[in-house]
Amino acid sequence: MDLKLTHYQGVMEIKQYLDDYEKPKDENDSRTYSPRGEVNTLSRKSRRNLFNYVLRLQYRSGYYFVTLTYPKEYPQKFTIWKDNLKTLCSYLRYHFPQLGFLWKLEFQKRGAPHYHLLLFDPTQPDQEVLEEMITGEWVRIVKDYTKKFSEHSVDVKAVHDIKKSGFYLAIYQTKDGYIPANVKTGRHWGIFGRKQMPITEQGKASLSVD
Repeated sequence: MDLKLTHYQGVMEIKQYLDDYEKPKDENDSRTYSPRGEVNTLSRKSRRNLFNYVLRLQYRSGYYFVTLTYPKEYPQKFTIWKDNLKTLCSYLRYHFPQLGFLWKLEFQKRGAPHYHLLLFDPTQPDQEVLEEMITGEWVRIVKDYTKKFSEHSVDVKAVHDIKKSGFYLAIYQTKDGYIPANVKTGRHWGIFGRKQMPITEQGKASLSVD
């Protein structure tokens, strides 16, 4: 029986591996694994990975909490939602090459999807300028040019404490999140610009049972 300790930024994890098949996959492991199936829920493992990733983010200036919403008439296919997000990402990365962000998909009671983003840029762009740019591009992507949508579709707030931010609250409540029935969603969270996100290094050690 092996005990593996991982620690980072005030968090300590201890995992117990009872048998060989429960251990992390080794590079020399010749066993075959089934390909990942279609993702349509936020599993317990995925939720835990999301929490752990946020806990590992370093506390720095340059974080922003962004909310993106859709209009009354919105795309029904999740592939379009993800393409919309990728298009926005390309736009932001073009204007802010050092930018990265963590995204989380959620749903309103009316069934419409919306995104929460925890965005990081070490250059600390002006909040109002950032919101204006994101709004302009999101309006163009969604193709709703009404005044009401442009004024209420995007919200950007500077984050001074990740654990007190709207994004942290959003993932903390995710276990009770609403997901419409019979709606395909794809992945519920992910990262764009992974190398740009400031991650705390993990310390690792093996422990005896004693």
